[in-house]
Amino acid sequence: MLTLVGAVVLTVAGGGSVQADILVEDDLVIVGSQCVGFDCANGESFRRTVEDELGVTLQLKENNTRIRFLDTSAADVLGQSWNVEANASTNGGVSYFQLGPKSLVKDTVLLSDGTAPLYDCDNPDPWQRNRVIGTTPAGEPALFPQFDANLPGYVCVEQTTYTVRPVLRLGRASALETVAERNSVTIGADSDRMADAVSVGKAALARRIVNLAEGIAATDALIKQTLDGYQPYTATLASLDAINLALDAIDAQLTAAEAEVTAVEQADPDDDGLANIDDPDDDGDDVNDGADNCPFVANADQLDTDTDGLGDACDPDDDGDDVTDGADNCPLVANADQANLDGDGLGDACDPDDDGDGVDDDADNCPLVVNAAQLDADGDGAGDLCDGYDDREYCYLIPVPSSGRILQVCF
Repeated sequence: MLTLVGAVVLTVAGGGSVQADILVEDDLVIVGSQCVGFDCANGESFRRTVEDELGVTLQLKENNTRIRFLDTSAADVLGQSWNVEANASTNGGVSYFQLGPKSLVKDTVLLSDGTAPLYDCDNPDPWQRNRVIGTTPAGEPALFPQFDANLPGYVCVEQTTYTVRPVLRLGRASALETVAERNSVTIGADSDRMADAVSVGKAALARRIVNLAEGIAATDALIKQTLDGYQPYTATLASLDAINLALDAIDAQLTAAEAEVTAVEQADPDDDGLANIDDPDDDGDDVNDGADNCPFVANADQLDTDTDGLGDACDPDDDGDDVTDGADNCPLVANADQANLDGDGLGDACDPDDDGDGVDDDADNCPLVVNAAQLDADGDGAGDLCDGYDDREYCYLIPVPSSGRILQVCF
């Protein structure tokens, strides 16, 4: 075992220092503190403050403070190297502390954030390929010209970096960080950094926080117990419950509709042994469904009174007068007004005797006035009851009691 007490300085003749790797093939014990890094100096102070009497045991001092745990036997390639790092490696960079795996080689292509320079890489003159001609669109590989003495000239190559997936990252409220990342804490690989918040995922990667102690209820953290009494939260839950009920009702309706469609598809109304879905002529009227104006109702004549594309056999309004056949007093003759002079249930448009006097309209000399006697004193073809002019000097209409008839007397 090699024991070092204090500091060991290797010098050569003339007082110069020696820079070389030291291999210790036994236990190494250092009694005291140790400083590692390019900024360590002779007489290094290990006190955190002037008043600090204890100091620190191990001090990493430079602008690239990193500790790597390396195990190449691990099955997960990325998990072979775990890094603990603090702060950006550039002077004056972002302040943070993070822990996570880091690839052993540069295996990730750098993509432009929309500000990377776009070089003239397609120029046939290799000496002109280092000219900046714009910016590389966000999400595209950032190409960089490198000098190639074999051309000679420049060759554009993709820039690569190490894959880093921190599972824990603590960010300071530094002005160097983006506004969205200041004073942030992220837990879990690929979590989005959010200002003044603890993030455990992102929009496309939601994670649950489980087993929170009830003891943190007195802090600013929201746990389920406090959320249950938070009105906006409970109102949102109630709205979600109502939405779920509505969706359940819609789902039930869709299920019923699907069942009805299936029943129609599997039915065999023409009893030919073929279900509708497989039968080219569902109603068996010798008119194929594609040309049949009533594919599920037999109607070989294809009669379509109102020429609306639906045959009368299956058209709820055969004459197209916007009065359905069941309520239409002339189902095959368009009569939207449903006029019915004699109240016999047949509309005037299709009633052969509109006034109901027992004389058909085509023979009735007063088709709209009841006049079974068909009296026509002047013989002009218009019955006396509807004739506006009669050539006799005096005519009287005398109602006959109890008979409902009218007697005409002329002089």
